[in-house]
Amino acid sequence: MVSFVAVIYIVKKKSVDSLICAGIGAAVNLILNFILIKTMSAMGAAIATMLSYIAVFFVTTYLSRELVRYRVKIHFLAINFGLVLLQSILTVLEVKYYIVFSVIITLIVAVINFKSVYGTVRDLLSRRGRNAVKADEDENKTEAIENE
Repeated sequence: MVSFVAVIYIVKKKSVDSLICAGIGAAVNLILNFILIKTMSAMGAAIATMLSYIAVFFVTTYLSRELVRYRVKIHFLAINFGLVLLQSILTVLEVKYYIVFSVIITLIVAVINFKSVYGTVRDLLSRRGRNAVKADEDENKTEAIENE
């Protein structure tokens, strides 16, 4: 998610803003690593990294609203995040049948996001089709000019 939103900075050539967001993430990661590694060892480092990515996502999303208008559906984001977090916890703890739970959670996430993903895929495929038709038309024009 961070990479998806951070592309806005690349497109808008706002590398300083991107650097600020990355710096915030690094600071959060360092502070949380210092705190969590003492108590949780390697798992603390993993949790610190996850939380720093979440912080960067929110900072990047907030700051990039000035550059590009888009809507963030917080309730969908929270549900998705909660489900993936639950899936991660079940997997790390190796709860009995965690693979079954993981598959069920994946299916739930797919159903929740189906409309959005389907619309995006449909739009991309229709653009690809239009580009292919345009490329064919351009190729035909080139052949016609060469044949003259």
